[in-house]
Amino acid sequence: MSQMSKGESVIAEAPMNAFSIAIVLLCCIVNIADGLDFATLVQAAPVISHAWAVNPRMLGVLFASTAIGMAVGAFVVAPQADRFGRRTILLSALALNAVVMLLSAAAGSVHELLALRFFTGIGVGSLMANLNVLVIEYANRKWGNFFLSVMHLCYALGVTFASQIGYWFVADHGWQILFIVGGLFNLVILVAVFLWLPESMQFLLAAQPRGALERVNRVRRRLGVEPLDALPAITGGGRARTRIADLIGPGMIAGSVLLWVASLGYSVVGFYHLSWTPKVLDDAGLPTRLALLAGTFTSIFSILGNLSMGYFSAIVSAARLTAIYFAGAATSFLLFGLNTGDPYVMLTIAPVISFFAQGAFSGLMINATRYYPATMRAAGVGFVVGFGRFGAVAGPLVGGIVLGAGGGLLPLYAALAVVAAVAAACIFIVSRFHGPAPATA
Repeated sequence: MSQMSKGESVIAEAPMNAFSIAIVLLCCIVNIADGLDFATLVQAAPVISHAWAVNPRMLGVLFASTAIGMAVGAFVVAPQADRFGRRTILLSALALNAVVMLLSAAAGSVHELLALRFFTGIGVGSLMANLNVLVIEYANRKWGNFFLSVMHLCYALGVTFASQIGYWFVADHGWQILFIVGGLFNLVILVAVFLWLPESMQFLLAAQPRGALERVNRVRRRLGVEPLDALPAITGGGRARTRIADLIGPGMIAGSVLLWVASLGYSVVGFYHLSWTPKVLDDAGLPTRLALLAGTFTSIFSILGNLSMGYFSAIVSAARLTAIYFAGAATSFLLFGLNTGDPYVMLTIAPVISFFAQGAFSGLMINATRYYPATMRAAGVGFVVGFGRFGAVAGPLVGGIVLGAGGGLLPLYAALAVVAAVAAACIFIVSRFHGPAPATA
C-alpha cells in the first residue's frame, strides 16, 4: 500500500519493547473510554424517557444527534491530526468528552442533553479515527494488525462497562451516575495521555513542527534505535492541510472510494445485525430467553472474529483476508435467510455472521491505516470511519422499515448478502491494485 516514511520503517522493523507496547496499550485503554462515552445514553435512555416523559421519536433524535456528531468528528476534526498532530487531537477530544459528559449529568432538559450528545459524538468520532492511526504508527509490522484488533475489542469493553454501571448503580443513584463516571474516567485517561503519550514519530518527520528533531530522537532512544543527526528534507512547506481533493487525487482515488464503499457496506450489515437479530429470532419462534442469549453468543464470536483477523493478517495479505471475511459474512447472511423456518438453525448461524462481520471491520481499519501515507493518514482513516456513520444509521432504519412492513426475511437477508458481497469485491480490488505485503517480513 503506501510507501513507508523513514520513521515508520524504523518502528515497523524493530522489535516492540516495553515503551512501544505501553503506548499501544494506552491507546486501547483510551478506546474503552470511547466506548463508554458512546454507550452512556443507551443505558440512560429508559430512565430518562420516564423521568422527562420523552417520546420514542425524541429519543430517536437524541441517538441521531450522537451519530451526527460522530460523523462531524470523523470528517472534520480527525483529519486535523495530519496538521496539528495525533496527540493534540487526542487530548482535545478527551478533554471535550470529559467536560461534556460531566455537563450531561447536570442537564435539566432533553434539549440540553441533545446539544451535549452532539458534542460527545464529535469527541467519539475524533478519537476512533486517530486511535487506529496511532496504534499502527507505534506497533511494528509483526504485531500492528493484532494490536489494532485488540484496540477494537476495547471499544466493546467500554460499552460493557457502561452496561454494568447501568445495572448496578442507576436504580439507586439515577441516570446521572453514568455520565459522572464517564466524565471522571475521561479525565483520568486525559491525564495519562498527557503524561505518557508522545507524538507520532511519523507526524513529526512529515510535518516537522518546532522542536521536531529533539522529539523524534527522544522517541527513537526509547524505542532503542539510534537518534538522527538531522531531519529528512520535506516538500510542500511543512504541516499538511489535507483536503478531500488529496484523498481522491491521482494514485489515491481508486483506493479511497473502494474503502469508503466497503465501510458503508460493513456498517449497513453490521449495525442491522447488531440491532435486529434478537428480535428476528424471537419473531421466528425461538424462546425469548434464547433469543436474548443470542447477544452473548454473537459477542463471543465477534471477539473471535476480531482476534482471528489480527492474528492471520500478520501472516497473509490483510486486504485479501478482509475480502474473504466479507464474503463469509455475505454467505452467512444468505444462509440465515434461507433457513428462516428453523429458528434453531438461525440461532446457530447468527454468531457466524458476527464472526465474519466483526473480523471484516477490523480488516477494513487495518487496510485503511496502511493505505494512506503519514501525511494524510488521519484524514484518510477519518473519512473511512465517517462514511461508516451513514451505514450505521441506514442499516437499522431500513431493516426496521422492511420488517415493520411485513416483508419476507429471505429477500431482506439476500439484500444484506449482496451488500456484504459488494464490500468484499471492493476490498479484493484494493488488494489487486495495491497488493500490501504480508505483515511479517
